Parts: sequence; C-alpha cells; structure tokens
Amino acid sequence: MLADVRKNRDFYLYATAIMLPVIAQQLISALFNFADNFMVGLLGAASLAGVSVANKPYTVFLCLLFGFTGAGGILIAQYYGARERRTMQQLFGLQVMGGLAIGVIFFLALHFFPRQIMGAFVTDPQTMRAGLDYLSVIKWSYIPTGVSLACMHALRALGRNRMPMIAGFVTMLVNIALNSLLIFGLLGFPRLEERGAALATLIARLVEMGFYLY
Repeated sequence: MLADVRKNRDFYLYATAIMLPVIAQQLISALFNFADNFMVGLLGAASLAGVSVANKPYTVFLCLLFGFTGAGGILIAQYYGARERRTMQQLFGLQVMGGLAIGVIFFLALHFFPRQIMGAFVTDPQTMRAGLDYLSVIKWSYIPTGVSLACMHALRALGRNRMPMIAGFVTMLVNIALNSLLIFGLLGFPRLEERGAALATLIARLVEMGFYLY
C-alpha cells in the first residue's frame, strides 16, 4: 500500500484535498448541534428534553434527504465526467425540487400535527410545552435545509468542497451568535428561550440557503 501511495502521490494528495473539507464540514455540523443543545440545556432539563424530542423528526428528515440528494449527486458526478452539462442541470433542478418537496412535507406534518408528533415521544407537560414552543418556529427551517443539502451534494459531485465547508462555518457562527442573543435575551434582545433557539437556527439556515443559491 505504501508503495502504491508513493507511486501515485499526486492522486492521493488530490483525494485528500477533496476529503478534508468534507470532514471539516461534518465536524462543523456536529458543533452546530452541540452548541444548540448546550445553550438550551442551560435553560433546564425540561427545555433540553423538549427540544431533543422536537428534533426527532429532523433525524428522519435528514435520512430521507441525504438518500435523495446523495443519489442525485452520484448521477451529477457521472454526467460531469461525461461533460453532459444539460443533463447535469436537469438533475440539479430535480435535486432542488425534491429537497424542497421533502422539506414542505415535513413542514406540513409539523404544522398540522405538532401535538400528536410530540405526544408519541413524551407526556410530561413541561417537556411538551418546551417542545411545542420549539416546533412552532423550527418547522420553517426544514424548507431551506432541503434546498441547501441539494446544493451541497451537487457541489460535492463537482469536487467543489470548500464552498460547503465555508457555508457550514458561516452558518454555525450565525447560529451561535443568535442563540446567545435570542435564548437569553442579551444586548436588549427579547428572551425567547426555546423559541429563540429555533429562531436562531431558522435564520442560520436561511443564511446558508442564500449562500448556496448565490
């Protein structure tokens, strides 16, 4: 293996240059979620539990979205290699529309059945209240997230991994800053607690989507 690395040094350097931004972006995503949980946890156990339960649909959402947009990214990479630009554009359009559709479906479910969804996981009144407050705002973030992930996988398919890494870093900074202001009411901002955490995430996701679309 070491002999192969020495023989194909340029290839391994190129592959590493592609992989490192992806690794960095995944780390940033993990820090994004950690910052949310840490700051909400400062409000109390009920708040943290409510937000954690309210985010369970988001896990299912990400699984569906990664499967759809990831498959589209593989096809885009194939047609990129074949230099079929028109087909690439059509696949990208399908990716964005699919991501948008999945986001809208989850938004509608959370909009019309929030109590039923929360009730499937929790019965404690305080936890339920915190989760419903969070869901009332965070449901809107599913739509921009669907668009952003479609763009992210399309860029990765072209080997352009630095832009998603930068977008993730900017999104994380915006989220952390707004969490501090909106959860705890710092610098004259209203203290919104769980709603503040959701609003910070929503704004950060909108910034991320704007970055990708630009």
